[in-house]
Amino acid sequence: MAVVKLLVPAPTTQVPPLCGCTWGPGSVMKGGIQSMCWRKSITVAPQAAVTRRKTSDRTFLTGYAYGFYPRDIEVKWVRNGVEIPWESRDILPNPDGTYQVRTSVEVQEGDDENMYRYEVYHSSLPDTVTVMYEEKSPPMGVIIGGIIGALVGVGLLAAVVWVVYSKKKKSGKSAYTAANRDPAPGDSSSSQCSA
Repeated sequence: MAVVKLLVPAPTTQVPPLCGCTWGPGSVMKGGIQSMCWRKSITVAPQAAVTRRKTSDRTFLTGYAYGFYPRDIEVKWVRNGVEIPWESRDILPNPDGTYQVRTSVEVQEGDDENMYRYEVYHSSLPDTVTVMYEEKSPPMGVIIGGIIGALVGVGLLAAVVWVVYSKKKKSGKSAYTAANRDPAPGDSSSSQCSA
């Protein structure tokens, strides 16, 4: 009787991408849930940005903090040194195990966007990060591309106008020359004299 051995690889469970560790055979499992102690020592600093959105009669600034770990974070809007209330603040998970938060504030009528600061404090940062809205001009490549596109458009339009004009001129010329030819024999409308 032959004995068949099946080689089955040991199951592994991938820990979220923050760590990159692999839990394999022999790892300690409690109730089927892996210990999350490894995460206590990891911190990931947030990236921060501010954008502006204008509607017909209102302007909003939105502050973003994203890619941070652990979840606890403090964000606030400051206008001329005074903390101001803002709309909502939901801390949402990212697929890579980090988090993101977004908060918006309405710019008061007559205020300049530069009067507003978005402040972010997180345990991974040595100091509070302050971000202000900056008007950004489009990249030079976009400007050059727009100019080239406009020139190509004008060139195509000129070519179409020239082709249409040439065809009209050619068809008008042939009609003119046909009218000035000698009439066909037997045409009674001719003004030729018979002698």
